Amino acid sequence: ARDAFGNFAANMAVDAGGWSLSNASGGVLSGDLVPAGDQKSATFTGHLVGCANIVAVSGALAAIDSGLLTVVPGAASKLVIATQPSAMATAGIAFAQQPVILIEDQYSNLRSNDTLVVTATRSAGAGTLLGTTNITAVGGVATFTNLAHAIATNITIQFSSGGLTAVTSGTIAVRAAPALSQLLVLLP
Repeated sequence: ARDAFGNFAANMAVDAGGWSLSNASGGVLSGDLVPAGDQKSATFTGHLVGCANIVAVSGALAAIDSGLLTVVPGAASKLVIATQPSAMATAGIAFAQQPVILIEDQYSNLRSNDTLVVTATRSAGAGTLLGTTNITAVGGVATFTNLAHAIATNITIQFSSGGLTAVTSGTIAVRAAPALSQLLVLLP
């Protein structure tokens, strides 16, 4: 809160209803958005990547618009599964639906400049995970292309990258490949 000359108004009375910050362009703000009592300043943190206009309002005082601010992602914090691997698969054959993993900050913003290596490892079940298990993210997205599992069992896959919070897939039911004699019966 400042007086008409731009001086910090330490003794200026704030409207009885207090004052607030809002994002004129939509999105999410957090922090001390509605200061208590006669507090003359507030802070906020933007958790939504993109552009924002912040507007401060207090009763009869003139509203203040920040102008356009650009909010960028925070530090990489976690991995998130954007596309789960197939829930059912056949041993030795690449999953029909391959996993896609996102690198995000703590507020779930995509880290679109990250090129970290994401590693896939079997975390439940037994046997060997096949295919390319180390994928370098492009634009914060790691897209696996040929993961498969060698034996029939229920498995999960854990995705990890350095110190980021890892994520584990849902259960994948891997069934045995049809025996050759079964295939011959089906052929004319």
